[in-house]
Amino acid sequence: MAITYDGQGLFEDGKPWLPVSGEYQYSRGDRRSWYKEIAKMKALGIDTVASYVIWIHHEEEEGVFDFSGNKSLREFVGEVAAAKMKMCLRVGPWVHGEVRNGGFPDWIEHADFHTRCNSPEYLYYVTRYFKRLYEEVKGFFYADGGPIFAVQVENEYRGRKDNTGKQLPGYGDEHINKLIEILKSVGFDVPIYLATGWGDASTGEALPVWGAYCEAPWEQTSLGLPPANGYVFSYLPDDDAIGNDMGKRGAAFTITDKPYPFLTAELGGGIQVTRRRRPIVGKSDCAAIALVKFGSGAAMLGYYVFHGGINPDGKLSTMNEQSVYCDLPEKDYDFQAAISAFGRVTDGGKELKLVNYIAREFGEELSRMPAFIPPDNCADPCDLDSIRYSVRAQGGSGFVFFNNYVRRRATGSHALDGKIVEYPGGNVTVRGEELRPGEFFVYAFGMRVGEGTLRFISAAPFCKIGDKYVFWAYNPQSVIIDASEAVKEKIVVIGREEALRAYKFTVDGEERLLLSDGALYETYGELYGCFRDRISFFAFPPLKNVTGNANRVGDSGVFARYEAGKIGGAASVDFELTAENAGYKEYRVSVEYDDCGGKEVFLYMDFDADSLDVFSDGKKIADKFYTGVPFEIELGYFGYPRELIVRTYPAKPDDDVYVEVPHEFEDGVANELKSISTEVYATVKLA
Repeated sequence: MAITYDGQGLFEDGKPWLPVSGEYQYSRGDRRSWYKEIAKMKALGIDTVASYVIWIHHEEEEGVFDFSGNKSLREFVGEVAAAKMKMCLRVGPWVHGEVRNGGFPDWIEHADFHTRCNSPEYLYYVTRYFKRLYEEVKGFFYADGGPIFAVQVENEYRGRKDNTGKQLPGYGDEHINKLIEILKSVGFDVPIYLATGWGDASTGEALPVWGAYCEAPWEQTSLGLPPANGYVFSYLPDDDAIGNDMGKRGAAFTITDKPYPFLTAELGGGIQVTRRRRPIVGKSDCAAIALVKFGSGAAMLGYYVFHGGINPDGKLSTMNEQSVYCDLPEKDYDFQAAISAFGRVTDGGKELKLVNYIAREFGEELSRMPAFIPPDNCADPCDLDSIRYSVRAQGGSGFVFFNNYVRRRATGSHALDGKIVEYPGGNVTVRGEELRPGEFFVYAFGMRVGEGTLRFISAAPFCKIGDKYVFWAYNPQSVIIDASEAVKEKIVVIGREEALRAYKFTVDGEERLLLSDGALYETYGELYGCFRDRISFFAFPPLKNVTGNANRVGDSGVFARYEAGKIGGAASVDFELTAENAGYKEYRVSVEYDDCGGKEVFLYMDFDADSLDVFSDGKKIADKFYTGVPFEIELGYFGYPRELIVRTYPAKPDDDVYVEVPHEFEDGVANELKSISTEVYATVKLA
């Protein structure tokens, strides 16, 4: 077994491999549901779990290590292995991650020696820490047959230069290489070491990884920002905004000319909310960027974060970042991610799945296809009228990527039928309807299907089911398929809304596509669905065995339809204002449960204030800055409390804060818990 790379991409045992990585930080998660949450990520097309290892979470007090409970790194890596996923450990030791001191314990942050360099005192503690991490993950490396194939060192690291611009000794590449040397010396054995590449980066012998976000909440302005350059196809892997809070602004971009594959680790799976900036992530905001980076030549899709979380309690302090750039809530790290902090698969997660499945199902072919960006492709992120497209092709086979989505902007339409797309060594004539505002998709051409060739299809590839190839389209009735009849018989075209609800699994020993409004996932060979109200799903081909009381009730196209009764369970909620002063309003929230044992009870709090805190039994359990979107928590996570105390804190018109949903001020203040509602979900075994 071996993982190698060249300038184009990665290989596993000599076979091209295009990983799809999602960040899920175990120490911000709940060990009771780690495996289930990893399984949800896998169902959304993730094959690699990435996670920061946050030093302050494990050694808050000098010499006192804590790898228990939700901090059990070894148990978490074991769950990744059980799910048959790969893993990238991001060990730092400085990680940023919107955590206190960037992950340094206070006693390191305030030590009387230089950090993030080769000072002997610093390296002594780093070596001791890395040795302890090795004991946690020993036996789980790729060479052992385990999941850990990659390790990222440091994060957003530029080193330190003198006034002539020259790196000081012991900083920069020297330091990155020293960290890798220490990891190897204590026992870490991985094929690949990684380091973030943006800005004037120091990456040493590590492979650089890149990122792009739909917004930049670390920017110090309460004004709207221009469109992100991540929505434009480009050979430049860097993002204009990413890393600006860590001193990148204006730094020279230095390492694009090296023969590295284009690997990403921080494509936003969402975006954080800070005290200054409160962006709302729309369902397509992140997926459009992922598709653009894919079309620009990415050889690994890596999302930060893919699963949101909650900051753990500290013994000596809170664990949230508190800086001029990123002043974050004490507890909340939901990140508006593909999967929320409490395990709800979001609409954004379903959108990302459409991109992830292309990589998972067709990555072997795609990873060896160079990207070509035509000269008439839009080059200016602020240009909303020019066409945005690229092609990845090899010989007469390839994929044409189109993006007409820009966050919070209206784009123009573009005629596609008859458009000739040229690339080195060939060309393809695009057929089909126009590219409408807000759309983004991929067309395939020259694809081998069975013994024949799919010359062109005006639909996006989704997955393979047995000998069938499934594609999706905004308008499936108007799809053009240029192929022989034998090939056409192997093509299944579904609508985009169906694709958003679709998941691929192996059930009863056969590959199947299942559709459901609920989140579907597989654990230990068994298929589960998370449903609200009623159990309803579709399968292609039909299932041989169905558990519970689900019955086949008909067909819809190629899909068999199954239904069962209502899931049962309800939760009623009431709240009253109990205290009010100049600092906050306090509400008592009462919850009654009916048949909710083992079910997920989501509580949604719609509030108009600067922020909100939630307490149970006198302990703060959750908090949120106002965005205009109701705040959700899952009550089963906290043991189904029957009473909560909620405090809202006032927002004022002169607050220097960016919000996308304006406050409704009354007498110069907004400070109100407007409404509370609940939803009950049940997890049901399907097959």
